[in-house]
Parts: sequence; C-alpha cells; structure tokens
Amino acid sequence: MKHLIKTFALLLSLFLFSFAPSKRSTFTSEDGLVSITFPTDFTTDKNSNENVNRIKAQGALNDQLFVIGYAQHLNKMVEHEEMADVSLKSFVETLGAEVTKQEVWEYKKNKGIHAWLKGNNNELVGEYKVILIGQNQFQLISVAEPSKWDEKAAAKFFKSFKLAKEAL
Repeated sequence: MKHLIKTFALLLSLFLFSFAPSKRSTFTSEDGLVSITFPTDFTTDKNSNENVNRIKAQGALNDQLFVIGYAQHLNKMVEHEEMADVSLKSFVETLGAEVTKQEVWEYKKNKGIHAWLKGNNNELVGEYKVILIGQNQFQLISVAEPSKWDEKAAAKFFKSFKLAKEAL
C-alpha cells in the first residue's frame, strides 16, 4: 500500500508539472554554489533541521520529471562515497525501483554515483546522480514513463550542473 501511495504521488507530480510552459530556466542556489538548467520552469522547496539544510528544485516537461536536491550537512561527513551509495539505495527503495546500470560519476576530481533505474513494474525509467563534496550533497534526478523518456533532455539537464569553485 505504501508503495502504491508513493507511486501515485510521483505520477501525480509528473501530471501536474506537465502543463508547465516549455522554456529553459536556470536554478541557482541562494549561496551561489550550485546551478543547473531545467528544460522548463521549476518550483523550489526548502527545509531544515538540526543536522541539514535542504533545498529541492523540480520541474517537468512532457511528463518527464527533473529534480536537483542540494543538502548542506551540518555534521562532519567523511565517508562520501559510502554516503552516496546509501543515498542511491534509499532513493531506489522509496521509488520501488531497481538499478539497471551503475557507474562512477566524476565531477572535478570528486567521485559520486550515476545510476540508471527502472521500476514500478517497468512503468518508470530514470537516471539518478549523487555526489558529496565537503559538507554538501547534490542529487540530480530525471524520471518518466518509458514512452515519455527523453534521453537528450535528461543528458542536457545533467550536463548543465555546475558548482562554484568555493563548493569544491
């Protein structure tokens, strides 16, 4: 039942965002450390607690969802690659998906994970990238139904990810 509710929420989110106009919009964090270009308009959501400050930006185009998550961890992080693996496993479990391919994602000499996913009885495909640098965690996500998946749009979105020198 929990899986069904999560799947419904994701599909509803895809449906609602699919009516957004088709124009590119760039997200830049308030601290100026991270930017990424969405293929459409996006919304942002912020939340914080005693351990982490988070911001998420997401938008959808033609029923394909694009997301960046940026978390500033307030407790010292040292095992970055292990934490990236935990992040991937948590995302896959929440989505009810499985990893079909995984490789190292290297960004400016920092190592993270790039994973390709399928889930929900093959009704969902996507890509997930996660990297931790210093106290910051960055998650890049794109998911869609297989018939709606636009590889070029996902590739452009991921390629547009930029970090300021201060973030490295």
